[in-house]
Amino acid sequence: MYKLELREENSRWRWAGMHLISGYAEYKHYEDLTRRYSHAIVSAPAWLPPGVHHLQATGTVGGLRPPGGQVAQGHYNFYLGDNSGYDVDYAPASYALGTYPMVYGNPSTGFARESLEIGLATNANAGTFTVLKSRGAVLQSNFLKNRVITTFGWRHDERFSKSRAPMLLLNDGFTLDPASDRWADGDWGEGKGMTKTAGVVVKPLGWLRLYSNTSDSFRPANPAQDVYRNMVTNPSGEGRDYGIMLNLFSGKLFFRLNDYRMEQNNDRNGTIVTILARALGIDFAWRGGAVSPAYRLQDRAAEWALDEASRRGQALTAAHLDQRVSQIMQVPVEYLTEPATGPRCRPPSIRGSPKAWKRNCITTRLHSGR
Repeated sequence: MYKLELREENSRWRWAGMHLISGYAEYKHYEDLTRRYSHAIVSAPAWLPPGVHHLQATGTVGGLRPPGGQVAQGHYNFYLGDNSGYDVDYAPASYALGTYPMVYGNPSTGFARESLEIGLATNANAGTFTVLKSRGAVLQSNFLKNRVITTFGWRHDERFSKSRAPMLLLNDGFTLDPASDRWADGDWGEGKGMTKTAGVVVKPLGWLRLYSNTSDSFRPANPAQDVYRNMVTNPSGEGRDYGIMLNLFSGKLFFRLNDYRMEQNNDRNGTIVTILARALGIDFAWRGGAVSPAYRLQDRAAEWALDEASRRGQALTAAHLDQRVSQIMQVPVEYLTEPATGPRCRPPSIRGSPKAWKRNCITTRLHSGR
C-alpha cells in the first residue's frame, strides 16, 4: 500500500489531492476426489470370466468389456409383511456383505446352486485438481478538496485444472487398478482474464452528488465444450450505473435515483443446460443420470453388438466393441467416452508457473450448453 498526500501542500500541488494505491495477490489450490462403490458379485464363477467388469452397465467400463448382461449385480426385493392382507407388518431388513447361496437356471435345463460372495465393486473414481491465482490493484484518488473522488481497480485471475486419470479396473472386474488412481498426465485446463472497474463521485454542492461506475467481470471456469465439442469461452459480464443523490433539509431528506445496466455473456447455467444434459444421458453411458442402462442407447447398442458377435462365434475386445457401438449409433467413436484430450502443455508448478509456461493449453470437459 502506498499513499501520496498532497492536500497539505502550500503550492498548486495541493489541488492534486490524495492518492492511495494498494495491491494484493491470492493463491489457492484444492483437490476434490470422488470414489463410488456398488454391491456386486466379487467371486469368480465360470460365467464371470476374467476381463469382464462386474457392474450394471452393459458398455465398456474401466477398460473391461461387459459380462453379457446385468448378471453381476443383484436386483433385490425387500418384504414388508406376510401374504395375509395388504398391510405393512414390519420395516424392510438390511443385508450384510458376505457369501450367499445362489440358485439359477430354468425348468428346461435344470437348476444350479453355488455360493457367491457379495462385496464392493469400484464403479467410479473421479476428481478435480484446481489451482487459483489472482492479483490486482486498487487506486483511489481525491481531487479538489474531496469534491471529486475516483476509484480504479484491476484484477487478473487464472484458473488451472485437471481431472483424474480415466478409471481402470484390474482383470478381476471389480478392483480399482492402482496405476490409474492418479491425476491425468500432462494436460492442464487454463482459464484467465482481466477484470476492470472505474468509478467517479462528483460533489459540486454540499447537497448534490453525481456518480457513475462501470465494470467488466470475468469468472475463470473449468475448460468446457458444448455438445458438438467446440470450446466454450469463460463467462463474463459488463455493468454500468449512473446516479444522482440529493441531501436536503440538513440531512432530513435523502433522494437517490439510479440507472443500472447489466449484461452477462457466455453463461453456463440455464434451462437449456439441463435439457441437453438429460438428452446426453439418454444416449451415452459416460454421462450417467437417472436413465436405466436398459434404455440407454449406448448400453443397448453394446448388447446388440455382443449378441451379434455371439451368434457368429466371435469375441469382441473392448476396442472392437466401442468401434461397433459407434457404427450402430452413427457417432464418432470418441463420443463414447467423456472428452479429456487437448494439446500438451507444462502444468503450473504448485508455487508458481514457470516463465516459459506454454499458454492457451486446454483440457476439454463436456459442457452441455453455450
